[in-house]
Amino acid sequence: MGGLPAKVLAEFTAEEQDAALVQASGVADDYLRSEHAVPLPVPSIGLKVHVCRMASYFLMRKRGFDPESNKILVDDYAEALSWLKMVAKGEIQLAGAVDATPDVEEGEPSILSGEPRGW
Repeated sequence: MGGLPAKVLAEFTAEEQDAALVQASGVADDYLRSEHAVPLPVPSIGLKVHVCRMASYFLMRKRGFDPESNKILVDDYAEALSWLKMVAKGEIQLAGAVDATPDVEEGEPSILSGEPRGW
């Protein structure tokens, strides 16, 4: 789903994997919070993929890796952050997301006028 190969993932304990996922989810929530109520009740597949990519990056950074020979890992992390920024700006809509401000009227024009002049 956008994470590390099983052979590489096996080098990390379940606790390390969970910690990386919690860290990546926290980063994602920080971006999503501007447009959505977090945590999302049902995260989209796209969000899951990008969280897994960030968690992979965090795990490998902890272990140490050569960014030049693992460019896809660095690119996936950068792409995940870019995607989250677009979600935060409202440029990408998450499937099944809940509006964080349901009581706020958004996107519709508002027209105010004085008293009718009788013309």
